Amino acid sequence: MQEGATYGNASTAESPVERVMRVFGSARATAIAGLTTGALIKWNRALSKGGGGGLVPAKYQGRYLRAAQEEGLPLTAEDFIAEPRP
Repeated sequence: MQEGATYGNASTAESPVERVMRVFGSARATAIAGLTTGALIKWNRALSKGGGGGLVPAKYQGRYLRAAQEEGLPLTAEDFIAEPRP
């Protein structure tokens, strides 16, 4: 992770993908998106390495927010706001 980077309202410098995986666990996070763990790992990879820079694609954000709300988990729209890791 980039030194001094901040993401959303997370208290630590974790990317939105890392936040989702921490809140749900990797198995549940992949199930919600209907993807493989490899897809989430790629989202979290730096842009310069062919990844998503730590960002959750917009088309999946609503799924995670709904699931978090239904399950009473601490995830908000602010958690998806971040600058991508180069």
